[in-house]
Amino acid sequence: MFLIAIIPYKQWADYWGAFPLWQAHRAAAIAALVVLGLVLLMRWLTGSWARSALAVSLPVIGLLAQDIDRISLLILFGVTAIAALIDRSRRTENASLAVTIMGFVLFSGTFLQVVNLQGQERTVVPAGSEAISRVTLSQTPSIIHIVLDGYGSSEVLSRIYGHDTTPFFSELERRGFSVVPDAVSPYSQTLPSIASVMSGAPVDLMSGSPNPRALRQNLGYTIRNGPVPSSLEQAGYTFAWSESGYHLLDFERASRINAAPLGLTAFETRLLQFSPQLFGRLHNRMLKSTLTPGSLDDLPTPFFYYQHLIAPHPPFSINADGTSRRSVSAYLADGDHFTRSDEARRQIYIEGYREKIRFVEQALLRQIDAFPAVPLIIIIHGDHGPGAFLRHDDSANTCLAERLTTFAAVYTNVPGLKLDLESFAPRPLSIVNIYRLVLSRLSNTVFPPLDPVSRQLHWSDPREMTDVDYAEFDTSCGNQQ
Repeated sequence: MFLIAIIPYKQWADYWGAFPLWQAHRAAAIAALVVLGLVLLMRWLTGSWARSALAVSLPVIGLLAQDIDRISLLILFGVTAIAALIDRSRRTENASLAVTIMGFVLFSGTFLQVVNLQGQERTVVPAGSEAISRVTLSQTPSIIHIVLDGYGSSEVLSRIYGHDTTPFFSELERRGFSVVPDAVSPYSQTLPSIASVMSGAPVDLMSGSPNPRALRQNLGYTIRNGPVPSSLEQAGYTFAWSESGYHLLDFERASRINAAPLGLTAFETRLLQFSPQLFGRLHNRMLKSTLTPGSLDDLPTPFFYYQHLIAPHPPFSINADGTSRRSVSAYLADGDHFTRSDEARRQIYIEGYREKIRFVEQALLRQIDAFPAVPLIIIIHGDHGPGAFLRHDDSANTCLAERLTTFAAVYTNVPGLKLDLESFAPRPLSIVNIYRLVLSRLSNTVFPPLDPVSRQLHWSDPREMTDVDYAEFDTSCGNQQ
């Protein structure tokens, strides 16, 4: 039971922050109970506790080969063999006892690592002197903030993906939105990009922790506690959120709107890597639950509702009509983590993306039509573009225009409140300027728009980055292979 519990805690640590810790606890408990059930069954068949425990432990040790280092495995086998040879008349009992002791030792090391990771203090990643300061609001309309993860700019989607954004953007404009179809992202990854939006300026990644895991945790903390959320909290807003499937984006202390789908958790589907369809089905249910019209009717005003949709970002598990689609990748793999720089898989990416974007556009329009009739601001934008031609740690061979361009749209029904992104210079518009516009209109403080700055980040270490020159953007990505 100790040995099998190592696997979920070790994998949770590898994806630190992507899943809530309770999901690792639950997975470990289920795995341990399954092992206990197998031991009881073997005990009934063999009549021996020692033989049954050892028989179940051996395949578990085999499963551990992908989660602990080989030296630990060799020590485990060595201690077990020595224990069995000390007294051959009790070799099974001794070997079983040795496995139990080693299991406890290895489990303790893994669990303590998880405790240490979870217990580290979180801090807001600074964004420099240009960042939004806490402001006192003179108006407090409710705010709905929707992020379409991986939604590209109009030109990129047309040229690379064969997707026409005109119908979607026209429908937004018909509903009163100001739409910028070709905006830019400050960073090529979700967490630093959204943390910058919530700060009103690009966050300074070099001032954060040099540990990529700790940095990502702090970026998630900045999204929930940065200058923008702090100003709204000070103004008395009620916070609410919908589960995205990426825990670092969850406003845990606020009210969750969409009900968690019953059955497997996202982390448990990740453990079952042999069947990416499991996570795809869970993701589809989560996406549809979040996009259910009328789910915000009972929120006390003024409210701030954050809805981060992992769409049209992978997994590509849904068709345009909402039916399930066979997914070829587990969890949230993107860029060359998905395509492996293979042309066939790149085409699978493009086709799956095209289906998913059509679904989310139509579902989102239906949801918008059912938003409550209260004084309201609606913000919709992408965090970065798609990744069919993205190489996470190879900026020189990445299609920068694909990844670093997106869109932005904003709406208000408050009389006399003008939120016109299209006239908010300079161009191209950076999405970090969205709240600079909104909070300038809701307060007596003016936050002038910032010049666009974009950086392509390495996945292995976001502090390794390449500054982008927009003049060199090639939206065709024809030379990226």
